[in-house]
Amino acid sequence: MIPERWVLASASPRRRALITLLGHPVEILPVEIDESPQPGEGPPACAARLARAKVEAARLQAPEALILAADTVVDLEGQILGKPADAEEARGMLRAMRGRAHLVHTAVAVHHPPWGETRVEVATARVIMRAYADEEIEAYLATGDPFDIGLSSFSECRATASSCPTYPGAEGDHLPRNLEGPASHHSGRA
Repeated sequence: MIPERWVLASASPRRRALITLLGHPVEILPVEIDESPQPGEGPPACAARLARAKVEAARLQAPEALILAADTVVDLEGQILGKPADAEEARGMLRAMRGRAHLVHTAVAVHHPPWGETRVEVATARVIMRAYADEEIEAYLATGDPFDIGLSSFSECRATASSCPTYPGAEGDHLPRNLEGPASHHSGRA
């Protein structure tokens, strides 16, 4: 039996838009967790842990609900590029990604009360960035996205919009949906 109440443990507008595609009313319940990587934790494991932690935090407020959460981690040669603290840090990260490939790991976690457990899956895509100009970096920084939703939005744009000039290609699990957040194909399988 599927619970009547569904909860998305996220404030992300992208994830909110995607979850509505499932065709069931969803309550938005943003949660606060420590998103710091743990010592020795790899990027896919970090994404999975954070998605699970979001579900567990939401369960405290909605124990009877089906709860969905996701987390996306940008991985540049094993280094997690989190939300930059300021424009200079964001600029440095974007310059480091320029002309290179990086990985984007999106973890989707689902807690369905009858299961008695939270299930997590991670999808990974390899995103190839072209050697974009500093002016393009500055234009992206001016949107405010790196400070609200992190650098994954830069990769998402490049992987989902063929008109984005900085994106020459991507490959990986279920492209491009895993770059957009909690994709319905994961939510339906978990």
